[in-house]
Amino acid sequence: KPAMTRRSRMASRDNQDQRKTRSIHGDARPTKVLRERRQAILDYRGMTIGDGIKIEKALEDEIHGVQSSGQSTLYAGRDRHNTKVVIKIYDKTIGRQTLAILETLKSIRHQSLLPILECGLINDAVYEVQPLCLGGTLADSSGSDGKGWPIEKIRLVVKVLAEGLRHLHENHCWHKDVKPSNIFWLDKAQTKPVLADFGIAAIVEQRKRQTTVRMTPMYSAPEVISAGQYEQASDYFSAGLSLLEMACGRHPFEKIRKTDVDRIICSEVIPVPDRFEQDFRNLLAGLLTKEVGNRYGFAQMLAWVENKPVAQPAAYTSGQTDSLVDVQVSPVF
Repeated sequence: KPAMTRRSRMASRDNQDQRKTRSIHGDARPTKVLRERRQAILDYRGMTIGDGIKIEKALEDEIHGVQSSGQSTLYAGRDRHNTKVVIKIYDKTIGRQTLAILETLKSIRHQSLLPILECGLINDAVYEVQPLCLGGTLADSSGSDGKGWPIEKIRLVVKVLAEGLRHLHENHCWHKDVKPSNIFWLDKAQTKPVLADFGIAAIVEQRKRQTTVRMTPMYSAPEVISAGQYEQASDYFSAGLSLLEMACGRHPFEKIRKTDVDRIICSEVIPVPDRFEQDFRNLLAGLLTKEVGNRYGFAQMLAWVENKPVAQPAAYTSGQTDSLVDVQVSPVF
C-alpha cells in the first residue's frame, strides 16, 4: 500500500473534519473555525425528538447567513403538524441545570415574545425548539444606509418591546441583551416582530443586582458599564439604543472605540436627531436617560404607540451636543 503524502494526509484529515462540522453549515459549507478546534459535533439530522419533531437540516441551509454559536448547533425541522421550527442543541458542556431553566422560560408566554415550544434531552445534550422566523432579525434587514425604518414599522417594534419587556419583568425575568439581532420578524413580509433570546442568565441571576453576564457593550446601560449593576430599567435603555439604531439605519457608535462608547453612555448626552417628530424624540431621550429612576419605560412607549403625547424628559438635549463635537467620538449621525 503506497505511503500517504503530506498533502493527501491533510486532505484526509480535512474530510474527517468536514464530517464533524457538516451539521453546522450543511455538506457544502464546512466551518473553518470548528475545524481548527477539532471539535467533534454529532449530526442529528433525520432524528425525531420530543413530540414528533423531525430534525431536517442545518439552519443555514434553510435561511442563508444564519450560523450556529460556539455553544450550540442550530437545525431547521418540522413539528408533527408540519410547521417549520428551529431546534437549538447545546453542546454537552452545557449542564443539565440548563434544562430546568428552559422549562421555566417555556412557561413565559406572550404574543410579543418568541416562545420556547419544547425542550428536553437528546443523547444527553439539552435542546430547545422555537418557531422559525422567516423574516430574519432587525439587524439582518436594517442595513447601514443611514435612512432608517419607516415610522410605522418602528411603531410595531416599540409595541413589542414595551409589552414583551413588561411581561418578562412581571415574571421576574430580565432580558439582559435587548438589541436588534434579538428582535425577529415571524413573517417574510416583516409585519410581526417578536422579542427573542431572553436568555438563561436572566433567570439564573434574576434576583441579583450585580450581573456577571457579558452584555453586548454597544447596547449596555450606564449602570451596567460603570458598576455591573443591573435593573429592570437597564432593559429599557438597551431598547432605546436599539430603536435609535432602527430609526437612523445604523448604530450611533459604530465607528467609535469601545472606551469612548463606554464614556459616552455613562457621562454624555446621546443626541437624538432633530429630524424625528417631537414625541418620538422625547421617547428616545427618556429611554436613554442616565438615571435609572428617571428613565422612561412601558408607559411612555405604549403612549407613543397609541399616538398620545410623550412628555419631554427632565434632562433633554436634541441634535448634536457640544460634548460630542470631536469627530473621533461623535455618533455617526
